[in-house]
Amino acid sequence: MQIVYTYDIVNQKIKVAARHYKGVVVSSAVPAATQHQFRKLQDKYYREKQLLITKTHFHHIQAI
Repeated sequence: MQIVYTYDIVNQKIKVAARHYKGVVVSSAVPAATQHQFRKLQDKYYREKQLLITKTHFHHIQAI
């Protein structure tokens, strides 16, 4: 997961508690079936690293 790898790399150089980090996944669409998988990963990384990962849906409409 790119957010976790980025956190690990940054955290090697800047030693700051995980509570000062927040990973955000921005997407235009997420299939409902992936919600359970995302929640499991969210729980796993919070338990292991105290890294909070959230998601935000972005819906863009362009007027023509």
